[in-house]
Amino acid sequence: MIVAIDTLSLSKQYANTGTYAYSGNLLKGCLRIAESTTPGIKFHVFVAPGDDWAVNSFVSPFLHVHETRILTRKRFWRLGGMALSTSLVRPDLVFLPTGQSSIPSPFSPVVTTILDAMLSGFLPIWSAEVRGRVS
Repeated sequence: MIVAIDTLSLSKQYANTGTYAYSGNLLKGCLRIAESTTPGIKFHVFVAPGDDWAVNSFVSPFLHVHETRILTRKRFWRLGGMALSTSLVRPDLVFLPTGQSSIPSPFSPVVTTILDAMLSGFLPIWSAEVRGRVS
């Protein structure tokens, strides 16, 4: 099984964000599970030139890193660059770690997560009227 992962959230520019930490921990967990239970799975990730997160943090025989210059142009990556890049590895599944992610290829099933806990943290400071419309 080939799983392509949108790694835009692991770019240097997001290094001090919760999404970066979440994506990194999730990928490490997936690699640990694959190493102990599922020998037939391969994870394909994409990295921009000069962005070394994949080299420094993730070492696994199940991880295949593809360098792509498209990731340096965030808007292009989100509007089709990721779909183009993932189609080259022919994934069985595409994983998008965030809900604000890229547009995937229509030919592969997609799994995504939506990190919406932040909204509930702001609800106490909003008026009752606004809370009623959001909830």
